[in-house]
Amino acid sequence: MTQTNGVRHAGRPASTNATALRDSTGELQGFAELSHDLSERTASEARYRGLLEAAPDAMVVVNQAGEIVLLNVQAEQQFGYRRDELIGQQVTNIIPVGFAERIISDGTRTAAEALAQEIGTGIELVALRNDGSVFPIEIMLSPLDTAEGRLVTAAIRDISVRKAAELTLAQTEAR
Repeated sequence: MTQTNGVRHAGRPASTNATALRDSTGELQGFAELSHDLSERTASEARYRGLLEAAPDAMVVVNQAGEIVLLNVQAEQQFGYRRDELIGQQVTNIIPVGFAERIISDGTRTAAEALAQEIGTGIELVALRNDGSVFPIEIMLSPLDTAEGRLVTAAIRDISVRKAAELTLAQTEAR
């Protein structure tokens, strides 16, 4: 039997793996324990979260299944949800048209692979707030390879003001 859990050794975060050691008859002889210091990983995650929170745009991180795994306070404000309401939910709950089709249109690709095809370009779509209202957005995507697999970070900007200005300009030019 092997058991793995997160504990603290000498005040530092650690992952501990304990394995029962048995002789040839199956009798318990003792235990072996292997601990892995997670300090660097924890510090790296804290830096990443700090960068995410400092971003001026809404930031949403999506896993290969299309689930939201991380977001910043700007995303909470822009979409009108609390963080705990969005974590684990499908990104299609907040970006239901266009972007969602890119994610689920081809069953042979993971969501992250579908998203990664659009990396480096601003994609204009419509997003959905918690109250049911829609608003125009532009998304910039970046891949992020992690120990858990590829994630896609989406920087999401509300472009309502820009769209209104474009409409006003077009109407003025039409006159």
